[in-house]
Amino acid sequence: PQGLDYYQKALQLNQHFNNQILALENLIGISTLYVEQAQPDSAQYYAELALAQSKEYGSIEQQRSIQRLLSQIKEQQGDYQTALQHYKSYQ
Repeated sequence: PQGLDYYQKALQLNQHFNNQILALENLIGISTLYVEQAQPDSAQYYAELALAQSKEYGSIEQQRSIQRLLSQIKEQQGDYQTALQHYKSYQ
């Protein structure tokens, strides 16, 4: 998909130029696209990278957004207990 290619190229550029905030947004975008395509394992990989980076570079709002995303991913995977934990994290 074209959107995924865009995000991946932007991620490479932002990492190359050490722009961690934009790279974080790219990771969130990639994860979101994978959720929309019902590919939760790929979505989880990028969401977990984003969560780790958000603790260092991001805002509380970004962390909440990632927790919301992880809740959706876990729901797609059928792991409702973990989905609920992530849901509670962003409430």
